[in-house]
Amino acid sequence: MDNRVIVMLTTYNGEKYLPALIESVLGQTHKDISLYIRDDGSTDSTLQILETYKNNPSFIITAGENIGTMQSFFELLASAGDAPYYSFCDQDDVWLPDKISRAVEKLSDHNETPAAYFCRLDIVSEDLRHIAYTPLYKKLLGLKTSICGNVLTGMACVINKKARELIISRLPDFAVMYDWWVYIVVSAFGKIIYDDTPFVLYRQHGANVYGRETGFGLLKKRVKKYAGGGYHKKISRQAKEFLRLFGEDLKNEDLEFIKKFVAEKNFFDRLRYALTCPAYRQDFIDNLFLRAMILINHI
Repeated sequence: MDNRVIVMLTTYNGEKYLPALIESVLGQTHKDISLYIRDDGSTDSTLQILETYKNNPSFIITAGENIGTMQSFFELLASAGDAPYYSFCDQDDVWLPDKISRAVEKLSDHNETPAAYFCRLDIVSEDLRHIAYTPLYKKLLGLKTSICGNVLTGMACVINKKARELIISRLPDFAVMYDWWVYIVVSAFGKIIYDDTPFVLYRQHGANVYGRETGFGLLKKRVKKYAGGGYHKKISRQAKEFLRLFGEDLKNEDLEFIKKFVAEKNFFDRLRYALTCPAYRQDFIDNLFLRAMILINHI
């Protein structure tokens, strides 16, 4: 049986943590792995580090201009060779040895439909000391949750061949992030598989701090995130792009849901929709913020 996995890594000025990540990929118990790496215009020693692996036949390394993480991953996904499975990878994390074998095991029963697997994350400090785990997702993972928020983190995600073919058949002109787009597309037409066992050490450092706040600190962070304009109109713009590309293939129920979600509404319509919208997030507070964003027309 062909269980080859193409691991896709986009690098950018990743010299500090890149070696640990690569060694954790090479240390997987699942050995049938090819590593496709695209450097996104690094100016540090990242390319020199990658050069040390050039004689490894499982490495395919290219260097390009800086186009950003999302476009770099889409380029990798489109240009990667044929394989049953494709895994996304971030340059500063560490994988536990059974990450890929677990994903292949979970995906192996879904080869006839687009499927995406992702696992819980172990949030760790810069020196890999445990801080916390990402939340357990207990609500149904589908289009009504993916359209308004992302829980599928790229570095924890492995997709099958059917999902890859579907995604690259209609790449978006706009998306908030590549992993959120994967979540939306696969949830609409296939199967999302969530594993509550963590297989990725999600390293925290300057630019990506996650999960340290609790109580009032967490509430303050969410207010800043949602009310501060970071997602202002981006969620509906992404949903409109999904509707443009895939609307004709959606089931009637899903098509009507997306159309209503992105439709322009006056204040009273937004108030009514905030109370009745079938979209939902996993967390009670996030659900309240979602409805507040609908009401003030920020969605």
